[in-house]
Formats: sequence, structure tokens, C-alpha cells
Amino acid sequence: MSALASLLDQLADEAGTEVFGTRSAAYRDRLSRAAGDEAPADFLRSLADLVRDREFLFCPDLAELPLSDWEAGARFSLTSAFVSSMVSGEYDGVDEALDEILTSEHPDCHQRLGNLAGELQRVLYLFPAPAEFDAAFAHVMPHVTHARVRVLLDAVHAYFAEQH
Repeated sequence: MSALASLLDQLADEAGTEVFGTRSAAYRDRLSRAAGDEAPADFLRSLADLVRDREFLFCPDLAELPLSDWEAGARFSLTSAFVSSMVSGEYDGVDEALDEILTSEHPDCHQRLGNLAGELQRVLYLFPAPAEFDAAFAHVMPHVTHARVRVLLDAVHAYFAEQH
């Protein structure tokens, strides 16, 4: 990054000199448009300062970015489907719901429930604190809560321990 910042400084030093006048009209025009109301030299120095700024180069990881609707649906579709079934009101309680949901996948349960267990582990890894988890899912999948995911994951583990 220091090489890029140095190049921007050099171009800023060149602005307004004879050398700058020898640059193509397209280059000068694009630089002028990019700079807007600012002088091209000042604009280039500002860019160089941004490139040098460590805060500017910081990129948050996935856990620090807000969860979007499309991302939640794509990454946690099994979680959403199974938790939805748990709380649908179709069953008398969570235990009955879990029993029905998990046994309905038998005997071809290895693939789907294995994928579900992996997805549940991944979401708990990304959002380990219950408050952080619930805040992340509140606007995209309000039915998916930390407590429900923990209960479902424990039930999947127990199911595999008993049935396989």
C-alpha cells in the first residue's frame, strides 16, 4: 500500500507542471471529474492519505456485518425450515415437535440431518453470544433464536446417538 500512496503523491506533485500538461487529455479529464470541486493535486494527496490510513484498510469479518435477508436465507435455510416446524403450533409442545420432525427424516436422515447439524453449529459459531445471535436474526428470521437453535442441535445429537 505504501507504493500506491507514493505513486499518488508523485502524481499530485506533477499536477500543474509541464509534465502534467503532457499527459493525455483523457487522463486529465478523468482526474478533474474524479476530483470534483477539489484541486487535482489536493484530491490525489487525500487519496494517498486514505491509502496510508490503517482504519481505511480495515475489513470487517462476516460476524461483524449485519445479516441480510438473502444471506440468511441462503446460508441458514435448513435452520429456518426446522425451527419453523418446531414453533408452527402444529404440535402440542417442543418435545413432540422435535420427535416428529426428526423421525420424519428417517431412514434417509444422514444427509439432511447431518447438514442441519453442521448449519446449526456454524450459526452458533458465528454468533456465540445469545444476545448477539438474537439481534442478528431478529429482523431476518425472528423465529430463529439462540435458545431454539441450541434445543434443536441438542435434539439432533441425541437423535443420532439413539438411532445410529
